[in-house]
Amino acid sequence: MDSGAAVHAIDEVIERAREATDELVFAGRTEGRAGRSALWFAEDFRYELDETLVPRLERLKRALREQDPRGVAA
Repeated sequence: MDSGAAVHAIDEVIERAREATDELVFAGRTEGRAGRSALWFAEDFRYELDETLVPRLERLKRALREQDPRGVAA
């Protein structure tokens, strides 16, 4: 896989993960304790996605574009 294809694949992963998060938030809109728990889970997942996973994937994309083997391995 060339770096352009890998960058595109990473973009797809980010997009699909965000779509899945939106679906989780929507699915959590039920009443009662179960609904609140589902919403908390979805919001925690969204936070981890935005604050941890996406930044790491963005660094990986940058390393791939720059053909930086150390950045790719990090």
